[in-house]
Amino acid sequence: MQKKTSYRLPRAAAVLYTLGALFVCLAIFMFTQITVVDFGTTFIAVCAIFCAFYGTLYAAVAFGGKSSKWLKFVCKVILILIILFLLSFAIVTSIIAVNGKTKTIDTPHTPDSGVTDYCLVFGAKANGLRPSLSLATRLDAAGEYLEDNMDFYVIFSGGQGENEVATEAEVMRKYFSREYSFLTSHQITEDMSRNTEENIRFSKKIMDERGGEYTVTAVSNNYHLYRIKTLMKRAGIEEIYTISAPNPNISVTISLYIREYFAVIAMWLGI
Repeated sequence: MQKKTSYRLPRAAAVLYTLGALFVCLAIFMFTQITVVDFGTTFIAVCAIFCAFYGTLYAAVAFGGKSSKWLKFVCKVILILIILFLLSFAIVTSIIAVNGKTKTIDTPHTPDSGVTDYCLVFGAKANGLRPSLSLATRLDAAGEYLEDNMDFYVIFSGGQGENEVATEAEVMRKYFSREYSFLTSHQITEDMSRNTEENIRFSKKIMDERGGEYTVTAVSNNYHLYRIKTLMKRAGIEEIYTISAPNPNISVTISLYIREYFAVIAMWLGI
């Protein structure tokens, strides 16, 4: 008696299709909170497509009989690559999270001490003449800190990116002047930088040219601080203080941690 062929979907394919559907839901949820298609939402959407493709490969293995041996090999190779990626993602994001804590100067130096204290606020995307949610949290964190440290000089660092109508530094300065009018003195803008490395390099040049000894407190969102501290040390700034600004919402957090993973890998590789 001839054995009946089973056309039941293999468990691995069913799991992957389900996972792909969850990724689609996550991408839609993130888009509703962020309202733009950014790197993180795009990556999640690509993961959904990949799950559908990978699930189809497993289905082809189940229904292909002997001719599917090479597909089994492809599936195993892909599985190994996924495991390696997940391990690296877990390690890198753990490093990012551990280094994303605030470390600030307890007492600033006085103007007659010969040491100048700088608060370096890192730019982020600006929406027209308004700061994005992430950038606003950085500015608010800096404003709250500077309320108790009036002798600091604040440097707004950020050039004009694609689809931006003004430099991030100028948008930051205007927001700060409006929301923290009592801190309008001691403001410096650095409006040439296009990335984190340039933020540090160009801001350091400003501080060096002003002369004397100085301390630097970097202000950014927590996911960003590990890369900032690493690049500042490479630039020759050894004693680094940081202020961790809160992320606006869970979608922004997920999106920016995904992007930061790739940014850290690129930094390690010197890309």
